[in-house]
Amino acid sequence: MRFAWFNHPPASWRQVGLAVGLLALAAAAADLPKGISRERYLVWDGALRLESSEAEALAVIVPEVGGRVMRYEVMGENILWDNASAFERSGSQGRKALPPGGYQVYVGSDSAPLSEMERLVYGPYQAATPRDFTVTLTSEPDLIRELVLQKEITLDPEKGDLGLVQRLSNKGAREIVCGLRSRTQCRGGGFFVAPVNKYSRFRLGWTLRHIVEDQAIYDSLNPAHDRVKIMGGLLVAQTGGTGPETRIGLDVSAEWVAYVYDRSLFVVYFPYDFRAKYPHGGHTIELGWNPWISEIEVLAPDESLAPGKTITVPLKWSLIPLKVAVTNAKQARAAAAKVPPSPFSPARK
Repeated sequence: MRFAWFNHPPASWRQVGLAVGLLALAAAAADLPKGISRERYLVWDGALRLESSEAEALAVIVPEVGGRVMRYEVMGENILWDNASAFERSGSQGRKALPPGGYQVYVGSDSAPLSEMERLVYGPYQAATPRDFTVTLTSEPDLIRELVLQKEITLDPEKGDLGLVQRLSNKGAREIVCGLRSRTQCRGGGFFVAPVNKYSRFRLGWTLRHIVEDQAIYDSLNPAHDRVKIMGGLLVAQTGGTGPETRIGLDVSAEWVAYVYDRSLFVVYFPYDFRAKYPHGGHTIELGWNPWISEIEVLAPDESLAPGKTITVPLKWSLIPLKVAVTNAKQARAAAAKVPPSPFSPARK
């Protein structure tokens, strides 16, 4: 009976234990650079939160499920679509039928079909916090090709913009021709806005995907869809609805594409090289939607990746609050006037 208090410690001991736990949490938080904290996000532990009170912006990154950005918001409105039910609570690499949502990078190739690299897409990433408002994520090597994917994600503390630098490294012994494809899934029901290339290789400046005998074929001669309009040099596509999944492609050279949802203008910037060969017949972006999800895919050109070499593709996100909710294509077209110039374009005098 002398040691019964080990099973039922006095209240003062419990208070000491609580205080020690709180001090440990505080110490862990103090070890992180400015603008970064750890949290549990939906069903995932170990999520990293980038936050700026000055810009009223935050991003949540989940290393456990492929190093995805699952939340990006300015002034309290998340633009991304996320789906916690896509994974077991254990956070295993195994994929479910449902997409997890958010932002992810994929490896593709026009010259040779590549099987899905599960470690890069769904597996856990090693996370580091090298400096204020910045997180780096590194995948385990792909089992077959020994490719490693790294992402560096930085929140601008003044503007709330999100910078993403994507790097694919070949740790294997064979050269591979491939390119990076970044996909960002947003909440459905908004409007895509994209500048049509004045010198487009496509007759109308865009293409429409059809599935023929389980193969994707893009119609570049006579694409037509009741939710797609060309308005003053901009393509505007209304997403959502009750129809089947729709996907279109464009050879955008202006280095941006936007998604207008309610009172938010979400802009994705990407570099463009007129000398490069882009996949799927020249697409720099593809836009897809169903009743729930609106997806922006940015396609970088395929490159020869020799052993020991790295491909680097940067992106930038901006989320601009609007004063009035956008409810039609004309309003979405007008909102595009607020898109700032691309940071990847050379300065113009």
